[in-house]
Amino acid sequence: MNVIAIDIGHSGVKVSTEADGKVVKLAIPSFVCPAFSLSDEGEQRRAGKETVIFQEKPYFFGETARIQGQMKSPVGTYDNWIETPAHAVLLLGAIKKAAAAGADVTNPILVLGLPTHLFSQQKQPLKEVVARLMQTAHTMVMPQPVGPYQAMMLDEYGFSVPSRNASSQSWGVIDVGYYTTDFLVVHKGRMVENAMGACGGMRKAAEHFVKSLSQRGISSDIPEAEEALVSRTVRDFGQAIAVGAEVDQALAKNVAEVMDTMARLMSGVARQLDGLVVAGGGAGLLYPFIQRMHPQAVLATDSRFAVAEGMRRFGCAYRRIQASVPVQQAGTCAPSLDRSSP
Repeated sequence: MNVIAIDIGHSGVKVSTEADGKVVKLAIPSFVCPAFSLSDEGEQRRAGKETVIFQEKPYFFGETARIQGQMKSPVGTYDNWIETPAHAVLLLGAIKKAAAAGADVTNPILVLGLPTHLFSQQKQPLKEVVARLMQTAHTMVMPQPVGPYQAMMLDEYGFSVPSRNASSQSWGVIDVGYYTTDFLVVHKGRMVENAMGACGGMRKAAEHFVKSLSQRGISSDIPEAEEALVSRTVRDFGQAIAVGAEVDQALAKNVAEVMDTMARLMSGVARQLDGLVVAGGGAGLLYPFIQRMHPQAVLATDSRFAVAEGMRRFGCAYRRIQASVPVQQAGTCAPSLDRSSP
């Protein structure tokens, strides 16, 4: 059976799976809107690839929803969204995109993540949502920061990386997302409950940027701000205006909140950490600031996909372990970090 890992984020959905013996990674913007008729045949064909039926109603998702629905902001920028139509559409859309890429989506091992501060209360409801939408051989739900940790500890087939020793090493994880920045400590292969937590994500930096830009008399919005955080420029009546100072100011505020939260959550174990891995879509922006304060910090490989890819590798390890034991023992053989066994 195939492993499909889906990181359903508030700005984008990341998928990691296998097709034709190769790892396939997909990114889908988190936009959803009701589908409607399109007059252009070419757009109809494109939209068909990003349309799913939920509760007998058609929905556009991804780029089609963003463009045809003229949406300015992603959906689900609040905690309690896992039982909304938008979340269901994104999950079904991710499966549809995986199938289109050649992945076997029949009764897969499905691995999903949740923000650390929502994990305990939402892991079972999320499994129930999945059960209503599709059939799986097994559904696992884990805290999102476990993904970057597993991506570092396991190879692409789910085997332990020889240079890493989970039983003797302790790592902190900072997953810099759009809606939240999540924290986790894994001490010698065991998650530390009191070191799990979250603070604001990159959207807060974008909001800070919009406010600071307004002081220069330039009106901006969140989507433009998100692009400017990377490009360090904005377009104003055909001219490119440098806004590096405003970008640094916005990022510095985010870093201050991240460092304060990290100190609160990890102060008891920080000295014993072998390293600190920074992952997520905003990792590249915040990592230079974090690394200056914590020299042991490392940037995750392919940081944007580190959550999904690590979850996929964990799923591969789980699949191998399940296949190697008698059926009557299968329920007891999940790896120690699987806190979501049925």
